Amino acid sequence: MNNILENIKAIRLEKSVKQSVMADYLSVTQAGYSAWENGSRELTYNNLLKIAEILDVSVIDIITYPKKYVDSSTINASERISITFEVSPDKRDYLLKLVTGDKE
Repeated sequence: MNNILENIKAIRLEKSVKQSVMADYLSVTQAGYSAWENGSRELTYNNLLKIAEILDVSVIDIITYPKKYVDSSTINASERISITFEVSPDKRDYLLKLVTGDKE
């Protein structure tokens, strides 16, 4: 969870949004919001959704920050897409056979 909290803070600072503004939108005190951000108060998934909405990012982008996942409109407009998987060697061979149609 600490990475998520660090990511929320980094995104908030990148967008120049003050803690007091976040707190107002979330209907909590600035101290209450700060407690979420520093990990001394548990952040619920519902509040994470609200934070993502306020910061105009998706939850997955908060989780993976600074990497950004491609949204569906970008995929739909693309002629090709590339997908990367990290798997064990035995699963890699199986996936390669599935993708290439190799029956051996």
